[in-house]
Amino acid sequence: MKILPSITAGQAIIILILVGFSVSANYLIENVHVPGVSKDTFQVLLVVGSAIFMVTFLQLLPVSVSYFFRQRHIKLAGILADLNATIAATLHPLSAQAAHAFASQAEIARELLQFSKARQLGEKALATANDWSQFVNTPLPKDISALNEKLITASRAQQKKNFADIVSICHESLAETLIEMGEYDGAYNHARNAIAIAEEAILNAEPSDVATITRSALILASSLTSKGRAEIILGSLEDARIDLERAVNLREKLNSQFPEFVARACAYLASTYSIQGENQKAAEAIKSGLSLIKGLTGPQLELTRAKLLQHEGECLMREGNTEAANDLLNKCLQVRKQLLVKDHPEILAVQLAISNLTQ
Repeated sequence: MKILPSITAGQAIIILILVGFSVSANYLIENVHVPGVSKDTFQVLLVVGSAIFMVTFLQLLPVSVSYFFRQRHIKLAGILADLNATIAATLHPLSAQAAHAFASQAEIARELLQFSKARQLGEKALATANDWSQFVNTPLPKDISALNEKLITASRAQQKKNFADIVSICHESLAETLIEMGEYDGAYNHARNAIAIAEEAILNAEPSDVATITRSALILASSLTSKGRAEIILGSLEDARIDLERAVNLREKLNSQFPEFVARACAYLASTYSIQGENQKAAEAIKSGLSLIKGLTGPQLELTRAKLLQHEGECLMREGNTEAANDLLNKCLQVRKQLLVKDHPEILAVQLAISNLTQ
């Protein structure tokens, strides 16, 4: 008896989706009649419309993951991220899309406190990105036609533009996970790698390629923030200060559409100033961060505001103003309890700060 070939879960999902489209299309062709449109014309329109829908769906899926994550619909974002990763890994196992999809899964797993899973997915994303880069740089076969060589070369040139950004994102994502796991040396190394790759991408980009330079600069700012976070904990405060100041300046210069990222860097920078005894600069950094998100609403923005309140409270605590510090820390705690999963490290951190106030 012939043994049926095994298929992966991802392939099974793709097959089910295609079968569902086929069955639905066949039903519509057989049972739906549009006045003034022939059956053959309707069939062509249905096929073309289905193809456009599928392409649009695949393009919007990663965007949907990001949107629902920012709105703190973490479980829904996780379902969509898993679907996106399954499709990407099945259709394009060695691609920027697959690497980015795994990185998105890692971010969601980290938010759900599944740190071991987040680390595995982060390492998988980085390995996929590196394997993809090697594939893109492999020599072309000598026996292909001139037309195919031209098409493949053009495709690879476009993919190489995205290579540095994807690898840098994967390093930065893994750095954030390792920070949460308490592996600060590893986090520092990955953040440093992310910075080096992003800087090289900016250096090698054509001056006229503003989109590529801007994208790499935003990734650089995020990586500098991650490196600064690790350096604060490792005690390299002057290095943290330099990196975080650079991250804030980069973000402000680029005028990013996500001001909470700038405000987040301001919070860590304020913490660095405060530890170094520069309370005035710490207060200015917090004020700057709060002004960036003033009047803006949304779960992610509320969490950023809470982070600024936490660092402001800790600054006041170092100054001996325990009453005002306690007020700010409790406001921070209330927001985090509403928007974060139970026993999230950021909830525990502010609870510890409040506990230290009462001792």
